[in-house]
Amino acid sequence: MVRDDEKIKELRDAFKAAAKEQHEKVKGLHKQLKDASDEDKDGLREQLKGLRTEWVEGMKGNREEVRARLKEIREEFKNCLLYTSDAADE
Repeated sequence: MVRDDEKIKELRDAFKAAAKEQHEKVKGLHKQLKDASDEDKDGLREQLKGLRTEWVEGMKGNREEVRARLKEIREEFKNCLLYTSDAADE
């Protein structure tokens, strides 16, 4: 039920796209870091830290959206069960 939910699929796809983009950015900075001067390395390390911070904050938002949708699904399912249970009692 949850895997087939459109909103969950959208969130999962958005997460995959963001992870791929993040990976490419980090990979690019690591390449630059390898050949950089000592002065440039400090700046690149700061950029890597900034990317990590942005990633963590972005993923917090993603988790909150997933949790909210799961809560909605639980409520929908609970209401279905209540309705089915009431119908069976009659």
